[in-house]
Amino acid sequence: MIDPSRDLAQRRRNRLETLLLMGAAVLILAVAAVGLAGPLGLVAVPLVVVAIAYDASHQDGREALTRLRARALSPQAVPGLCELVETLSARAGLSTIPALYLVPQKAMNAFAIGSGRHAAIGVTPALLTHLTRREVAGVLAHEIGHLAHGDLRVFATGERMQRLAGVLSIAGLALLVVNLPALMSGRPLVPILPNLLMLAAPGIIMSLRLALSRTREFDADRMAAQLTGDPQGLADALQRVEAMHHALLARMFPGLRRTPGGVQATTHPPMRARLARLGDLKRPGSENGPVGAEPVVADGHRPFVLPEPARQRGEAVRL
Repeated sequence: MIDPSRDLAQRRRNRLETLLLMGAAVLILAVAAVGLAGPLGLVAVPLVVVAIAYDASHQDGREALTRLRARALSPQAVPGLCELVETLSARAGLSTIPALYLVPQKAMNAFAIGSGRHAAIGVTPALLTHLTRREVAGVLAHEIGHLAHGDLRVFATGERMQRLAGVLSIAGLALLVVNLPALMSGRPLVPILPNLLMLAAPGIIMSLRLALSRTREFDADRMAAQLTGDPQGLADALQRVEAMHHALLARMFPGLRRTPGGVQATTHPPMRARLARLGDLKRPGSENGPVGAEPVVADGHRPFVLPEPARQRGEAVRL
């Protein structure tokens, strides 16, 4: 089970980091908006951000998955899978058990979407047919960790703020074209610094989003290890998923070479760092201490059995 005091401290740290990063993003947008609309922009941006945050917190994950042609999984469809989600959700202290959907995609993937009573988790046939129950438990616990920490609301808010920054950037480019002749004459229509900030806003906010996302991924890994009582299960799943993704890329692009550090441009931390932290969770002398929860999967070496139509789809998209 989760250590309440440690989890509370982690949640407080997450809130502080979120406030700092989101505050920085709002400040950047506000300064850029001032260059576009003057004092009115300074008033408008906080109001728009509040509306964005409200919209992000009321996102219905089930509707989004339905648009992906995903179908809800009942306890009878995949024996043991829904029960596993219920157990992990109870351990995480979720008030509502997230709905479980099978997503007809080729990738070996799982993801959480929505929040609260609208939360859902999507899994692909490839994930269920290629991973053992122990590994699937680690992956599902990772997604439930995101839900328990409210990460999906934060990610959705950041994504919408980036879209707003993109609109400001387009306006900033048009403004710069108009502003350049006036700037050369020494009488700019708007100060050059806010104008340049409008152009740079999408890149800056993307960097803030990636920094926040990587921190939350580490936290979700830690919580997954606590929920399952099995850090190695998640570590094995991460290694297997990464290996199959690289194998797929190698078949699609035979001449492609892996670049060290290329993952830094993604929303996830480097795999080596994630595996190292999961390994530390098993050591009594580590900062986080040993994982004390009883393993959530008793017989974790067997895969889940999909219904015949889903199994056929899984064979068709095997990586």
